[in-house]
Amino acid sequence: MSSLFDRVGGRFAILGMLRSFYDSVFSDPMIGFLFRASDKERLIDREYALVAAALGVEEPYAGRPLEPTHARFKITGGQFERRLVLLEAAMTRCDFPREAVSAVLAHNRGLRSLITKDPGSDCHPT
Repeated sequence: MSSLFDRVGGRFAILGMLRSFYDSVFSDPMIGFLFRASDKERLIDREYALVAAALGVEEPYAGRPLEPTHARFKITGGQFERRLVLLEAAMTRCDFPREAVSAVLAHNRGLRSLITKDPGSDCHPT
């Protein structure tokens, strides 16, 4: 049985998906402004290691620690969730298997406390 990493098409497929994802992020009216001063290729390179890990392949992460890096942006729960919506859409566009999409989203959700201190953005009926 092949790994999720292999099933999505490996390194090049992940990098292609991440380019599609970050194109969406940078142009998004809800969160794009947070990325205005960022180097897109650098983000893709750093994000690759995180996606590969979520899919079962350990790649060295060369980025700065996530929590202090994101703290200065005061990212809201809604902005965090918006990024996940764009990530899911990019993986879907690139025909990632549902199991891989779920694994990557779960991995990202596991990092939430390092990215935002804002509570969940779920709406609850009153």
